[in-house]
Amino acid sequence: MRHYETVFIADPDIPADVQTDLFDKARTLISDNAGELIEFDEWGNKRLAYEIRKKQRGHYIRLDYCGSGDTVSTLENAFRIDERVLKFMTILLNEDADPEQLKAAVEASQQASETTEEKASDGPAETATETVAETATESAAEAAETPDQAEPTEEKADSDPVDPAESKEEPQA
Repeated sequence: MRHYETVFIADPDIPADVQTDLFDKARTLISDNAGELIEFDEWGNKRLAYEIRKKQRGHYIRLDYCGSGDTVSTLENAFRIDERVLKFMTILLNEDADPEQLKAAVEASQQASETTEEKASDGPAETATETVAETATESAAEAAETPDQAEPTEEKADSDPVDPAESKEEPQA
């Protein structure tokens, strides 16, 4: 089976139940045409780069699936006909893919991200704030202890090279 990714932009002004029907239709079109949905990723409402059908915003959805060329053509034909879909794009990711391996990889990455989120939320937020405040205080104290190094000494000023752009002497012929 081939591995595809389709991103489509739905009209953000349609009601939630109509959006759900559209998303279910996309899922069933894939499964009805000998395809297998790997991941349904809803990105939400985002600002469009340019106006499409007098809309400034769109609801982005990413479908990651395996199937044949017929699966893609059926899905794209349905998107062309449906007025709720503003734009769509399909990309072939892999010529020969195993849907079971792809599903396992997606599940593993989701579990890894959940574990990372849990570890990040375990510590209290006040501890991180206190650490940042302590670091800022220490940096300010160190800056107060060191002498001001912004002014160059006379020796350093005399040894500075002259910038040719600032020089008003005319070159000798």
